[in-house]
Amino acid sequence: MRLWPQTLLGRLLILLLGGLLAAQLAAGWILWQDRSRMTLGVVVSGLAERLASSLEELETLTTDERRERLRGRGMLRPTLDQPWRDDPPESYPAGRLQQVLQERMAGDRDLQVWVEEPAGEGGRLAEMHERHHQHHGGAMRLILVQARLDDDTVLTLRQPVPSEALSWPQRLLAALAVFTLSVLLIAGLAVRGLTRPLRTLARAAENLGRDLNHPPLPEQGSREVRQATRAFNAMQQRLRENLQQRGQMLAAVSHDLKTPITRLRLRAEMLPDDTLRQRFQADLAEMEKLVQSTLDFMRGDHLAHDPEPVELMGLLRDVAEEAGETGGKVQVSGSGPVYARGEPLALKRCLGNLIDNAVRYGGGATVWVSPSGDTLCVHIRDQGPGIPEADLERVFDPYYRLDASRSAATGGTGLGLGIARNIARAHGGELSLHNTDTGLEARLVLPAHGEGND
Repeated sequence: MRLWPQTLLGRLLILLLGGLLAAQLAAGWILWQDRSRMTLGVVVSGLAERLASSLEELETLTTDERRERLRGRGMLRPTLDQPWRDDPPESYPAGRLQQVLQERMAGDRDLQVWVEEPAGEGGRLAEMHERHHQHHGGAMRLILVQARLDDDTVLTLRQPVPSEALSWPQRLLAALAVFTLSVLLIAGLAVRGLTRPLRTLARAAENLGRDLNHPPLPEQGSREVRQATRAFNAMQQRLRENLQQRGQMLAAVSHDLKTPITRLRLRAEMLPDDTLRQRFQADLAEMEKLVQSTLDFMRGDHLAHDPEPVELMGLLRDVAEEAGETGGKVQVSGSGPVYARGEPLALKRCLGNLIDNAVRYGGGATVWVSPSGDTLCVHIRDQGPGIPEADLERVFDPYYRLDASRSAATGGTGLGLGIARNIARAHGGELSLHNTDTGLEARLVLPAHGEGND
């Protein structure tokens, strides 16, 4: 549902607004009903009294005497000049007034009631309307009542009433709106304060994989939020302890594996057959490389514990120069300095893995850096055929190779891209692969240090 907010703050505000509006409308309706009932009661009583006295008086007079008697009663005097209106406009509360008047009046006399604006009703009436508008901020409305005398003469009475008695008062609506907005503003600030610890907890959970050594979160907010924060801090501590134990175990495994490999290498030197010795040494080198890559991937030595400003352009040129010494074609575009924040050796290894892949499988690499706000993006594009879209993410899995027949000597260990992505994420960045018209492009996003970046 697109209109439903996605944030907890937005959803709570929508629920509060709906509840407030419903409560305010209900309270306003009850208040207006009571006020309208009182006002209309006074109006109906006055109209019924005027109508009854006028009918009683006029029915005993002749036509000329009736007109003479009504001539001196002012601007709201009953009149006999207005014809019976066949189609009076239907408006609240004309029907209710007519029903009450007929109940007050004895007999089955024909009555009809309607409400209209006083415009064009005469100078003094228009003046009254304007004066009421200036003092009370609302308009005057006229209640007109017509009744038939015994000789079918039509008697018309007019009764001015404030429009607030017949509709929702503007001041009431304004007061309800101001009250609702005030309560909503206060509730919004309160809800924002209540959800702030949740937002902090969400950011910490998002950054947990990048910085496991982040200080524990302060336990604040409601009891439920404090419990969640306490559980999160405990989980972070357990993960840190497990990684430390794994590192110690892998260090021991590394020592135990390298020792027999070294013994085998020494024994291979004593083999009399040169061809057999070279093959044996190549297998041992492949085994040692695989063991070292696996240990590096699992141990996490590349994690950035103490980041510092790193000048990327110089680092890229160093990696390109090293690749060129082995015949790789690497072109670095752009001029420095461009600073990222991280660990120089870890970033050099990450860039080295990416450039090595581009040279090995794409025939060369073109490298450039594009700043974007508080981040930097390192683009490494090769000249190869690219890789299938379905494999753009799978190549980051440990030991995954596009060509299953490759050995470590021809196709690597299958850990280079995984190590590079781990380094990127440990620095608060990201690594992704994209097929382009000219080859495969690796995009390494890193946090910018802000020093010397244009």
